[in-house]
Amino acid sequence: MASRRAVGEGSVYRRRDKEGKEIKDAWIAQITVGGKRRTFTGKTRKEATAKLDEYKKSAEFLLPTAGAEMTLEDFMTEWMSSVKRRTLKDTSYDRLECTVQNNIVPNIGSYKLNELTYGIIQNEVINHLQDDGKSYSTIKKAYNALNDSMKYAIFPKEIIVKNPMLGVVMPSPEQFDTKEIRYLSEEEITRFKNAATAVWGNGKPIYPLGYAMTLTLNTGVRVGEALAWRWSDYDEAGGIIHTNGTLVRVRDRTEGERRWKQQFQTTKTKNGKRSIPVNAAAKAALKELKKTRYFGEDSPILAQADGTFNTIDNFTRTFEAILERANIRPCGIHTLRHTFATQLIAKNTDVKIVSSLLGHSSVEITYNIYVHALEETTKKAVATLCDI
Repeated sequence: MASRRAVGEGSVYRRRDKEGKEIKDAWIAQITVGGKRRTFTGKTRKEATAKLDEYKKSAEFLLPTAGAEMTLEDFMTEWMSSVKRRTLKDTSYDRLECTVQNNIVPNIGSYKLNELTYGIIQNEVINHLQDDGKSYSTIKKAYNALNDSMKYAIFPKEIIVKNPMLGVVMPSPEQFDTKEIRYLSEEEITRFKNAATAVWGNGKPIYPLGYAMTLTLNTGVRVGEALAWRWSDYDEAGGIIHTNGTLVRVRDRTEGERRWKQQFQTTKTKNGKRSIPVNAAAKAALKELKKTRYFGEDSPILAQADGTFNTIDNFTRTFEAILERANIRPCGIHTLRHTFATQLIAKNTDVKIVSSLLGHSSVEITYNIYVHALEETTKKAVATLCDI
């Protein structure tokens, strides 16, 4: 059986006869360079490996192929369009493209593939991004993109023989400040709900998406998930609303277009597809929305006036206007989701249930995001105890 070595390092295995039986004192070492296979033999594994290692010091092995003269920018552009474009969802491809264009190409895009070393990547990408105050997640995306593309350059492209990512070290997550989540206080929740459901003198709501805010606040879904809801997802009798997908904004890659468009995307994980119990406040919000936003069972719950899917921009603008009206300092739309989660935790809801309702892929993610809220709940619980 061939010994497993790193891609580009070759393989070593016993020679076999026509019947497939291993031949004693007969070993083969092979490596492919520039599309050509080189074979070396020996009586022992050590002897065959030594010949292979000697060849790897030769000018032929070290001579770069024509493709290695490509710049990293050109190579990664080709890699993305011919490989990743076919395997990634549109949103994932947009993120990869953003990572390459913003955090890799400006730093090392002009280097030729045969010029890249782990030192160049370490200092001019990884360390540079960290010194520039980028998040761990941003740096990790750049690391992964470079690592995947360099593996592709080795195999199957066979443009380079050594991976310049070997030796590149990611900084420890502990070196980065944990971003504290923002959620609404009890008093802010009251002000927010009053502002969201405010009406004009004629009784018409000031914000057509006002009840969409209270619905989101009471279900903890992501904005894209709320926008993707159809009335057929709502089981009014059972008091359940089903989440099956999300509306996402992706680049319109139609030839000649440079805009963004919205599209429906299925949930990323099996946990993302979930059924959420609808409390009294959410039921009331759905009842109000149905008065003006019902265009049939297949229509969006948070539809626009013409019955089509609403947009993330509309939702965000309404949210920001309500914050201003309620005199609440600016925050991101995800604050509604964080508020839902922290309210559940404050009421001693099992973290596994919170995680399930939020659609997290693991309970660990929920712990990591809401660790401060969990610690506060624990302190309050202990404080209620009398002396033991």
